[in-house]
This record gives sequence, C-alpha cells and structure tokens, in this order.
Amino acid sequence: MKIILKPSGILWLSVLFYLSPASTASFLAAIALHELGHITALYLLGKKPDSMTISVTGCTIRAYGLSYREELCAAAAGPIMSMLGGLFYPRFPEFAVISLLLAGFNLLPMEGLDGGRILSCLLSLKAPQKGPPMGRISRITLISVLAVALFFARIFPSQKIFPVIAAVFLAKALLLIVSPESL
Repeated sequence: MKIILKPSGILWLSVLFYLSPASTASFLAAIALHELGHITALYLLGKKPDSMTISVTGCTIRAYGLSYREELCAAAAGPIMSMLGGLFYPRFPEFAVISLLLAGFNLLPMEGLDGGRILSCLLSLKAPQKGPPMGRISRITLISVLAVALFFARIFPSQKIFPVIAAVFLAKALLLIVSPESL
C-alpha cells in the first residue's frame, strides 16, 4: 500500500500539536484505530488497499474494484472500530472520548465521510439507476453539525479539547464540500 503525505497533512498535524500537545497522541491513536478498521475490513473482503493519503481532511484509503456491498462493509468498519475504542474509557478516557467523537463525525451522511459512503452504497443498492442526492444531504448535515458544535462549545467552555476537535472536524467538513479533490 502506497502512503501519500500531502503538505496539508503536515500542516494539520502541526496545528493539532500546537493547539493541544497533550491530546495529540490520543487523537492520532484514535485515527490509527479507525483506519485500521477500514484496512482490516478490506483484507477480510479479499481486497488490497491501493493507497492511503494523509491530508488536512484526514486519511483517505483507496481500494478499487469494490462492489456496493463491499464498500459498505469497508466504510462501516472504521466507525465500528472507533466505537470499540470507546470501551477503553476506564483506562484511557481521552482516547475513548476522541474515538467516539471520531465515530460520530464519520457517520455523518456527508460526501467524503464514511457515513456518506455508507448512505451512497445503501441508496445505490436500493435504486442503482438513480444517483444519491449527496450534495443536498451534505449541506443539511453541515448546518446541523455547526449548530451542535456551537451548542457543545457553549455548554463545555472549560474543556479546551472539545472546541479543538470540533474545529478540526468542521474544517474537514467544509473543505470536503468546497474542494474534496484539491487537498
């Protein structure tokens, strides 16, 4: 598997470390667990990942020749592994919370996220002749995420990691909608 590290990925990791050095290890471990879920699912399906790109929008794993069902399984495996990461709460609470937030965010039905891939596969399996209306779904989801992020930032003003995570996730969502391929 070819690993591609884009300059925006280095910038993203640098900003994350600058804003919250103590949380960076937990955040990277949560991302690694999530991506391991996708890679494991691909190998269990008998498919080999072609490449993994690390950019400002996070990690993207490419695999070719997947059916809708296989892509559905591979897309769901990342959030499932992230949810399992939540089981580590008694021992590693910060890692567990970040894993659960990562799972929740990635399950949003937006293009470029696992939830968007899952929804697109489900809709394509149900009605293969019609393309799913992902653009409209993505916009509605983004507005909802912004509202929820503002709500949590207001409720937890003393928790500095939640606004940092929300900012990273929202930036990712905005960048995916504006220009997913240029990153």
